[in-house]
Amino acid sequence: MVVYLASEKCPFTGSVFAVQGGAVALMDGWTAAGTAATEGPWESAELTGRLDAWA
Repeated sequence: MVVYLASEKCPFTGSVFAVQGGAVALMDGWTAAGTAATEGPWESAELTGRLDAWA
């Protein structure tokens, strides 16, 4: 997640994410606007593809 947020390709600014285990959620106030989950560790390319779809 840190690698993704620090990359030049990351379209998010001022957004809040909740990260727990293999789940990443984009927050909208106190509600998750979208959730992506994986069984094992995230690969950078996989996480990028999932989060870019939310932008």
